[in-house]
Amino acid sequence: MHNYIIGSNGIALESSAKKAMELGFETHTVTDSIQEDVTETANFILKTIDNQKPTGNKPVCLLFGGEPTVKVSGKGLGGRNQHLALYLATKICCKKNITILCAGTDGTDGPTDAAGAVVDYETATKAVEKGIDPNHYLSNCDSYRFFQQVGGHIITGNTGTNVMDIIVAIVQ
Repeated sequence: MHNYIIGSNGIALESSAKKAMELGFETHTVTDSIQEDVTETANFILKTIDNQKPTGNKPVCLLFGGEPTVKVSGKGLGGRNQHLALYLATKICCKKNITILCAGTDGTDGPTDAAGAVVDYETATKAVEKGIDPNHYLSNCDSYRFFQQVGGHIITGNTGTNVMDIIVAIVQ
């Protein structure tokens, strides 16, 4: 009997890196073993971003994989990827050169139809301008409803596979 691994988070990250390079990004796969709480994960991502500035004319694509965790509080709706994306949105506010995508490879995040969300430097600012407080949604673990109002959901439908989560940070 033989076992063949035909899919893994590492393989998904390799394919993502290949595509990012084809699209002209300076690409770095940082890790495929994220397991920490979303706040620790976010701090790690932000520290990595701060240490990776574009070295030439190419924007940088940083790839992370694994499955962060979130301690649910409140009665909101969402999942770890949407929560991580929302948390990161509050931390990259006004940093015009950063865009981050957090998504589950199975196409779902928590009990929602979203795989995750994408945020940039304007996400939190636009929310506040609309009278939407990102911190309220974070404290209630209600990231799904936040992104319903502000935009940024990644909706793929069920992919039929699950090789954990992928986080893509673009630094220009």
